Amino acid sequence: MTIETKTTIQLCDIKTVEFECRRCHRIISWPIGAAGKPPVQCACDGSGPWMSAGGETYRGLIELFGLMQRFAKTNGDEFTLRFGVEGLTERK
Repeated sequence: MTIETKTTIQLCDIKTVEFECRRCHRIISWPIGAAGKPPVQCACDGSGPWMSAGGETYRGLIELFGLMQRFAKTNGDEFTLRFGVEGLTERK
């Protein structure tokens, strides 16, 4: 038997945005309401840039953060927007 747990979240449930360096595992995190310009690299020694400031990924993240903030505040719409998050699967 397989048991699967699924979770859905609304954008207003997302409280923080974080980036984790794959080299040193340092986490840079801030509240979603204060999310603005994403970090372009970690402060650790030898870490290369994650993205270029002003590049396509950088601009996309700024747009994503803005959209998340905008849709988290909508409450007069005739629908509720949720995203599904893959849960853990247990096999018994």
